[in-house]
Amino acid sequence: MHTIRDDCLSKPNQDVLEMDSLRNECFHLILYWIQYWERWSATAQHQFKCVQPTSATVSVGSNSNGDGNGDGSSSIATSPSDALFHELILFLGSICLDNPQMAEMVRYGSVQGPVMLKRLCSLPFAFYVRPELQRVLFPTLAILTVGDEANRGILEEDMSVEMIAMFLRQTQRHHKAADVSGSSGHRMDVGVRMPRAMVDAYLATAAAAASEAQSNE
Repeated sequence: MHTIRDDCLSKPNQDVLEMDSLRNECFHLILYWIQYWERWSATAQHQFKCVQPTSATVSVGSNSNGDGNGDGSSSIATSPSDALFHELILFLGSICLDNPQMAEMVRYGSVQGPVMLKRLCSLPFAFYVRPELQRVLFPTLAILTVGDEANRGILEEDMSVEMIAMFLRQTQRHHKAADVSGSSGHRMDVGVRMPRAMVDAYLATAAAAASEAQSNE
């Protein structure tokens, strides 16, 4: 399956998207698809199920323990709409990586309007408890909020930064070999999508937030 993410990893392509007109068009395209997927998912009463690979599934490269951090071949039973939605989440993380202007895009609008980050923090419950779906969503949420207080504030209205930090720490435990990128190299791996320094920065932010919350109790 060809992915929309792989073509956007290079800096020149990311620079093109920094043009105001293209950035706005990109925002509207991603937001439209999120809204479409939400309506489609609700109408179809869609449920995610983890199954063995078949011709009807799209591999996410989780390990044999089903933790979504290894190099096996477990898959998410998914429709083409689900598969494209997952690719869109990866794409969003790619274009916002180390790019404050693009990361700002996800908070366009108001609480009553089309705030993209707000929608990503309010996806179906499965995205926050199923390891293979956490693996899709959580790295992108980390990229969008690390070093960005405004985005982190929006995220914390619906979920805790500690939830993502727990996922990142678990990933590090699975890949103890000095660098998070010592994983299987699957494009959904945290080490492929986030530099180690960014992972460390996110964990430091989460630890500081937890310490502050504890001191205020």
